[in-house]
Amino acid sequence: IATTASNYIRATIPADSPINFIQTDAFTISFWIKAGWDSSLNNSVFPFMMGPSGASTNWDNQIRIRYREDNNRLIFRMLNNPGGGNYDIDAQWYFHTGGFGDAGKSGLGSSYWSAENRGNVNSDNFTLLTFVKTTSTAASAVKIYWNANDLGAPPVTGDTSSSSMGMVSNVEREITIGSNTQPWATNTYYRAGNSTETQYNDFAIWDVALDADAVTAIYNSGTAIDLTSDSGNYDNSADLQLYYQFENNGTANTDADLSGTDYAITVAGDSNFESL
Repeated sequence: IATTASNYIRATIPADSPINFIQTDAFTISFWIKAGWDSSLNNSVFPFMMGPSGASTNWDNQIRIRYREDNNRLIFRMLNNPGGGNYDIDAQWYFHTGGFGDAGKSGLGSSYWSAENRGNVNSDNFTLLTFVKTTSTAASAVKIYWNANDLGAPPVTGDTSSSSMGMVSNVEREITIGSNTQPWATNTYYRAGNSTETQYNDFAIWDVALDADAVTAIYNSGTAIDLTSDSGNYDNSADLQLYYQFENNGTANTDADLSGTDYAITVAGDSNFESL
């Protein structure tokens, strides 16, 4: 399923949802992405965000995954500081060689991540991104896997006191894929990216921190597997809490009925799919 400058994907998550995570929770977010934005975007792309449906600011009880093209960083954040400027958990990875840390593992070299340079991906130009968080509230403990390659400890972290900015799980949240969540600003959504569509596939969330062997099994040498069934070193199907396969016999599938809760998504604009 795809997003461009004219559409986005979103779903409402009930207050009692098992994926309404806070800083002390362990979880994993994983999805295949085919970058469509161009290398001169000089702006941000939001593959994933989750925050309260009635949030008054973009600092309110949020989890976000963001790619900043202006400085070539992939960023994971958890925060609850309405009206402020601090992050509970802030982990950032440089994608270009020459940056801090072992950024070369992404395969992007000295270039920016974009439609022109998608990095170390499979033959369909999809990349598997997997973010793993343990129960630790330290950003240094967050892991990101690029096609099952561990990019190492985040070279940039920006933690503040999570105890003073504790996230809460008992609020309705909204998930967006391919967009910021900005109802507080203009009652519209910030459609991240431009030009060619960015495609997403097999978007999944578990309520445990997957180990490296499980991530490698999910990558499966570039071929997506059915995450509802255990396979090899992937033995976490029972921990799967949200799963958008997006495909159903040639039709975009917007259902994600797991754990007794239906997180059906809304697609604004046209959508399509590409099999993996």
